[in-house]
Amino acid sequence: MKAQWGIIVGLLFTLLIAVFAVANVENVEVNFLYTEATVPLIIVILTSVLLGGIMVGSFGIFRQYRLQRKISQLQQEVKTWKERFEAVSKAQLKETRKQADAQNNPMPTSESSESNQE
Repeated sequence: MKAQWGIIVGLLFTLLIAVFAVANVENVEVNFLYTEATVPLIIVILTSVLLGGIMVGSFGIFRQYRLQRKISQLQQEVKTWKERFEAVSKAQLKETRKQADAQNNPMPTSESSESNQE
């Protein structure tokens, strides 16, 4: 639904710019550092909008790229922590089993084995 609203707003903005540009067709003087040119205002408006869109899109793509790299890095970190956790859990489980076995089946001491021999 959010994407649909974005498309609708984008189309309305495009329509508004087109109407504004068509309403301003007179020639204007544009200064380029060392030279001047006479250009229809519609061209200036549309070129400005196009360059602005390209800049915003470029920043958006760059931001998306950075976020994807960060997500990959964090996923790798989660994987490493899971592996460490599983290793520690297995070690603790093994130790707990050893302790439980030791409590359930105490090893015969040397005294008890001597009394059995007599």
